[in-house]
Amino acid sequence: MKTFLAAVALLGLAALLLTNACRSRCCEDPGLVNIPASDASAPELIWMITRATGGGTPTSSIAPYSGESISITVSKTETVKVFLMARDEQSGVKRVKSTGGFGQKCSSSGTAIFYDGILSEYSQNLTFIRKCGVIEWMLPEYTVDTQRGCPVGLNMTELVYAFRGVAENNKGISDTSNLLISVRP
Repeated sequence: MKTFLAAVALLGLAALLLTNACRSRCCEDPGLVNIPASDASAPELIWMITRATGGGTPTSSIAPYSGESISITVSKTETVKVFLMARDEQSGVKRVKSTGGFGQKCSSSGTAIFYDGILSEYSQNLTFIRKCGVIEWMLPEYTVDTQRGCPVGLNMTELVYAFRGVAENNKGISDTSNLLISVRP
């Protein structure tokens, strides 16, 4: 019985030492932050948009956009990709989600057809991380189809993509950002 109690005491001491060691070193990674007792600020949402054009001289760019409501216009000859990134340096990112859809109008003299569609939802839940928070998290890309076709005899006159991003930090504070991409015919 004494051996059993000594083994249990030794295991308890080892668990206590490991817990204390983790408290001092678990969040030392530069991509992690200790989750504080309180945090009054919402996470920042950033839309990363890549734009590329082909032709004689291929060019590409990537630009960050942030804010509650963002609108940009692109050409139908561009290749466009959209990424949503959430960032919170105080308590870390807990959840990120993006949804979206598109609307298209094809027309010619006196005739018009409207199309709409829903894009895949991307979502990541990081609630399995309890002690430390992830400072920054990016969801997979959306590829914006700027060259959606129309039926024979009709031309694309409007094409718009709308995205909605939501992020929540580890203290339950969330923020939302909307992105509208209009494609010039």
